[in-house]
Amino acid sequence: AEKSAAALREAAASATEIAKANGALGQKVAALEKDLATAREAALTAGRSDTIALAAGKLRDAVARAAPFTSEIAALKRLGGTNPDIAKAVAQIEPFAAKGVPSRAALFADLPKTVDAVLAAARRTPNTGWIDRAAEKLTGFVTIRRIDGKGTGVEPALARAEIAARRGDLAAAVKELSALTDPAAGAAGPWLKSARSRLAAEDASAALDKIVLAAFAKGAER
Repeated sequence: AEKSAAALREAAASATEIAKANGALGQKVAALEKDLATAREAALTAGRSDTIALAAGKLRDAVARAAPFTSEIAALKRLGGTNPDIAKAVAQIEPFAAKGVPSRAALFADLPKTVDAVLAAARRTPNTGWIDRAAEKLTGFVTIRRIDGKGTGVEPALARAEIAARRGDLAAAVKELSALTDPAAGAAGPWLKSARSRLAAEDASAALDKIVLAAFAKGAER
């Protein structure tokens, strides 16, 4: 009887040890599965980051060339999924995708014509008398205006816009012309629309670059 009891105790002890070993093994297996899942997710994230980076790079190139970028927008929308930052950047410039946006060089080259149109609109008199019409024609022969940008009004604003353009500051030129009121504002409208589309495209491209860099940094931390 004592031998039987001892054998039972020994069997129970063995069963307990086996259970502990199985529990430890199960924990190790669970940890390995978790590590594997993390590694798999990191690989997928890295793959998505690579493809998004490629699409963002193609968009940046298209914007730089002033070319349409409908395919690049479609790729970013597909790859971005539900990422709200990518969706926001894409929505900002999607309206310009079919035609592209004008280059900075083209915008700066077109600014003098816009300045002339704004000046003509600002100086145009609403009266229709022959004296007013004659005075308007004479004004067209000789144009004298301030070019130092000092003061307020249409002409100083135009001068400041030209100064900004000469130093390559498109945003500052847009800011100056955006402050105009009608009828001068109407004459500046087409150039402003084009310039704003260029700035929006550049801002969106920069935002996408930041998103890609953040994704790569997050993947490197894992």
